[in-house]
Amino acid sequence: QILQSKFLPDSIEDVPTGVKGADLIQIVRTEFGQKHGVILWESKNTKTWSDDWLKKLKEDQGRAKADVAILVSKTLPDGLENFGQIKGVWVASRAFILPLAHIIRRHLIEISGIKQSLENRGEKIEQLYNYISGTQFKNHIENMVLSFVSMKEDLETEKRSTQRLWSKREKELEGVIINISGVYGDLQGIVGVSLPQIKSLEVPALESGEKTK
Repeated sequence: QILQSKFLPDSIEDVPTGVKGADLIQIVRTEFGQKHGVILWESKNTKTWSDDWLKKLKEDQGRAKADVAILVSKTLPDGLENFGQIKGVWVASRAFILPLAHIIRRHLIEISGIKQSLENRGEKIEQLYNYISGTQFKNHIENMVLSFVSMKEDLETEKRSTQRLWSKREKELEGVIINISGVYGDLQGIVGVSLPQIKSLEVPALESGEKTK
């Protein structure tokens, strides 16, 4: 699975067949095994969108006691491009699975740390919950994912540009060597054996295959 290969410390399990719920449960953990949150995943591969999916996934989220629910769909609702939050559920195209997972996972770890530091301080916990479920948090997530994707695209563009430049330079260097070899060969034809040898331009002598007697 793509999620398991990218987030090795996490526990990612299929929802058992026949059990009412989403497709995957991702338990976010640090490399030390500490649990920091739960992400519920559901995937849809249909040609049409249904708003009913959101209601069902929110119900599944409640049953699973998940912090975040993400619906990955081949077809997105009208007005949504790539990803976004609708009625408390994150909706994303397949291309945005990893960027969204990276950002949300990091936020869950940070928020979990804040919760631990605010234990027995009910008012602060309530403020934290209101922040997580509010528009400001949603906007932060969306902006960070877009920045993540933009940086990744820039990196890929730079890699392709560098590879093209290397290929061009390599061909230019090959041309220079061929021209130098040509000049050296011409001089050999004119001057003969008195021309100083340049080993790097000499063609290795062919072995005759005959044994020296």
